[in-house]
Amino acid sequence: MGNKSAAEAHKSARSWLDKLKPERFYENSYLPVLQQMGTEIIDSLGPITARHLSVIIARAHKFGRTGTQIKEQVWTAVGKRRRVSNEPSGEIVYWPDGAQISKSLPFRGLLVNGELRSWQDVPYQEKFGLALEIAGSEKRTDLAAVMAARIGFSRLKQVTRDELETLIITALDELKTR
Repeated sequence: MGNKSAAEAHKSARSWLDKLKPERFYENSYLPVLQQMGTEIIDSLGPITARHLSVIIARAHKFGRTGTQIKEQVWTAVGKRRRVSNEPSGEIVYWPDGAQISKSLPFRGLLVNGELRSWQDVPYQEKFGLALEIAGSEKRTDLAAVMAARIGFSRLKQVTRDELETLIITALDELKTR
């Protein structure tokens, strides 16, 4: 992460809020602003999905939606400035400067450096890291429920339960090969 701590990088990224010009968002001459903002957010909150980064940048510019054009502009600004990996779903994940790309990482929770994120915003590597931790330490039968409780969910939609169960199965398979 260079010379700045993650908290300093995040504070610095937030300092750009009063310099943002939504009316210039799509201009090539505005790319350096997006680039600096994007890389500082990545260094503060990363690893971070491209979708989540685009949403943060769009909301900072007061855009209510985050469509294809916004995502493309963010990619143009930061795509080659930070290392990227792909989740199994194909989602792009940006990695902080100096960070080692990894298959799994410890789950950092839903609040990272003061920025609230949803479960959908959590990169696969953290989701998988949480599944590995639970699969390796818990002996209960409903590991998805244990994982849900760890995330802070009291009730689960079926699609989320399915995702957690798939992560647990993948983690159990991984642990068998170690």
